[in-house]
Amino acid sequence: MSNVERSILPVVEPSIKRLPLMIEDTESQEALDKVDRGSVPVDTLTQNSARAGAWVPIVTVRNIMFGQDEMRSMTISCSGRVPRVTVSVRDINQKFSVEAPLDGDVISVYLRPPDVKNQRPIRIDFDITGMSSSPSTQSYTLTGVMRVPGLFGEKCVSFGDSTSFDALAEAARQVGLGFASNVDGTSDQMKRICAYDAMDTFIDRTVASAFASDDSFFTWCIDPYYYLCLVDVN
Repeated sequence: MSNVERSILPVVEPSIKRLPLMIEDTESQEALDKVDRGSVPVDTLTQNSARAGAWVPIVTVRNIMFGQDEMRSMTISCSGRVPRVTVSVRDINQKFSVEAPLDGDVISVYLRPPDVKNQRPIRIDFDITGMSSSPSTQSYTLTGVMRVPGLFGEKCVSFGDSTSFDALAEAARQVGLGFASNVDGTSDQMKRICAYDAMDTFIDRTVASAFASDDSFFTWCIDPYYYLCLVDVN
């Protein structure tokens, strides 16, 4: 089997709109003209925004951005069905003193790969699901799950007389996800309905019963690029 035959290839492109995430322009001539260079090397001034997200991830909560001296750690876990994040910061400048983050607020993350020609950057929005704090050290630890509106909400949707492959592709479209797989279809056509279940529950049950051949065995996950991946493990 060739590498292409083993690859997980996109079928549907994601349509989810992520929140704007902006950093200060330090590269354009207009920006450089406004900077008092002093004794700072020009290379340092012109490369900061180009390298943003490479040395230290860019992390914002609401519109609050945390710098290198405030970030303690960040972990994106893709070991489950949906990516999750844990971020620890020190609120040195008391950015959370007026209004601390709440459930439902958004953590925006950007990671720049070392090889930008062959690797894609990671840009994910996470809904905050929990927070702990330590006032004595001004530390906050936030947890979140990838923000996919409609994925965890109950729906009543008919997918008609379809295969699990086609139903999953349509389910992905309805919540704004892309769809990718290492197979080009399944052999299990039947009437399918999501009857007031959460969409992730419908996806899980559909994949559990998916059939392509006697040798197929399927699992699924959402990758860091917002693709619902249907994978034949065998």
